Amino acid sequence: MMLEFRFSIPLILLASFAFADETASKREAQFTQEDWRVAISSFEIENGEEEISTLIPRLVYDEISTLKQHVISKTEQNLIAREILDIKESEVLFELSKLLQSRDDLLFDLNRSLVTLNELEKKIQTKNTELSYWRTYPPRQISMPDSIPIVFPEAPNKELLWDMNTVSPRMYRQSNKLDILIFGTVTRVGDYYGIRVSVLERSGESVVWEGASTDEDFVKVSKEISARLRELILGRQWASLTVQTEPSDAIITVNRSGSAIGYWSDSSLLPGDFSLEISAIGYKPKIINDTLRANETRFIEIELEQSDSPQILIRTIPTGANLRLGNIWIGKTPVAIDAPSETLVLTVEKDGYKKRIIPLYPDMGSLTIPLDLAVADPMEELDNAKKKLYNSIALFSFSLAPTVILIGVSRNYANETVLYSSGTENYHRAYEQYLYAYGFMWGSITINVVLLSNVLIKIARYFKTVESLPY
Repeated sequence: MMLEFRFSIPLILLASFAFADETASKREAQFTQEDWRVAISSFEIENGEEEISTLIPRLVYDEISTLKQHVISKTEQNLIAREILDIKESEVLFELSKLLQSRDDLLFDLNRSLVTLNELEKKIQTKNTELSYWRTYPPRQISMPDSIPIVFPEAPNKELLWDMNTVSPRMYRQSNKLDILIFGTVTRVGDYYGIRVSVLERSGESVVWEGASTDEDFVKVSKEISARLRELILGRQWASLTVQTEPSDAIITVNRSGSAIGYWSDSSLLPGDFSLEISAIGYKPKIINDTLRANETRFIEIELEQSDSPQILIRTIPTGANLRLGNIWIGKTPVAIDAPSETLVLTVEKDGYKKRIIPLYPDMGSLTIPLDLAVADPMEELDNAKKKLYNSIALFSFSLAPTVILIGVSRNYANETVLYSSGTENYHRAYEQYLYAYGFMWGSITINVVLLSNVLIKIARYFKTVESLPY
C-alpha cells in the first residue's frame, strides 16, 4: 500500500498542474490572426464614366497583389492588443448583462428560489471579477509574431474589387475584418480627372495620393499610387528591381538565392546591397554588385558577351573568399574564370573559415563551395566541455536517488514475505509487490549505467580538449 501511495502522489501533482495550466490558458489573451487582409474598393465616380471606377483600382491591384509578408510595427501591435482586449471585455459585458437581467426578473418573482438567486449572485460576482481582470490585463503580455502573410481576399460577391456603396469606410473595414482598406474618388472636370486615394488602417485614415491626370496617364498614376501603398502594406521600406537579359535564356541569380531565366522582378526587396550573377552557355558570365536605396525602382538590362572559350562561375557560401590556383591569386568570389584545359587544384580561403582545397575540372559550368567555420576559441571550447562534463555528473548523481529508494522498497517487501506462510494471500501479495519493486530497481540501475557511461565519455572529451590547447 505504501508503494501505491508513493506512486499516486506524482499523478495527483501532475493532474493539478494540468488543471492549473488549462485554467490559466482560458484566461490568456491570444493573437489568433493568421494573415494581413488587404482590400481595394472600386472608386467613387463623379461626372465620369462608370468603368473608370474599376480601371485605376485594378491597375493598382496588379502592382501590389504580389506582396507576401507584412511586418507588424510596435504601434500596430499595441492597437491589435487593445482590440483583442476590447473583444474580451465586450464578451464578458454581454454575459454579465444577461445574468443581471435574469437576476432582476427573479427579484420580481414572488415564488423565487433563494438558492437560484444565490447562484446568480455568485455568477455575477465571478463575471465582475473577470471583467476587472480583462480591464487591467497588460497589452504587452499578448504575444505576436514579427510578421504575417499578406492576403487579398475576394469580395463577398467573389470579385477582386470590393464595393462599399454608401457604407462608411470605418464600418466597412471593421465589419469585414480588414486590416487595410484602400478606396478613392475620381472626379471628371473636362479632359482631366481629379483623383484622391485614401487608406484606412487601425490607426486611422490617410491620403496616399491626390492630384489630377488625363486618362492617358492612368497607368503612370497607378504606379505612383502603388509605390506609396507598398510601404504601408509591407510595413517596412522597400526597393524594386527588374532584370532582363540578352540572350533570353540566361540564368539570373539574385543574392545567391532567387533565380529565373531571362527575366526577374521583385518589388518588395529590402533596401541595401544586392548581387546579380548572369550566366548562359556560350557567353561570359557577368557579376553585378550594387545598392538599392529605400523606395527605389530600378530596371537593369544586361547583354552578355559571347565567349569562344567556356567559362566557370565560382561561388562560395559565404561570398568574399580568396581563390588561388597554385600560388596565383585569381580573385574573390563570386568570380568567372576561363575553364582550364586540364584538372587543376583550387585553394579557397576566407578569414574565420576552414581552408578548402578542391579539384577544378575543365567541364564545370559553375561551382558552388560551402565553407565551414573555423575552430572556435580554445578556451571557449574548454568551457563548453567543462559544462557538459558537470551536467553529465549532476544528471548521474540525481539518477542514483530513485535506485537507492527502490533498493530499500524491494528489501522491505522481501522482509515482508518472511512474515507470512508460503501460499497465503498475504504472502502472494507481498511477493508480487517485491517483484515489481525489484524490476523497477534493475531498470533504474540500467539508467545509472547509461548515465555513468555518458560521464566517462564527457571526461574523455574534456581531457582531449585540454590536450588540444595551444599552451
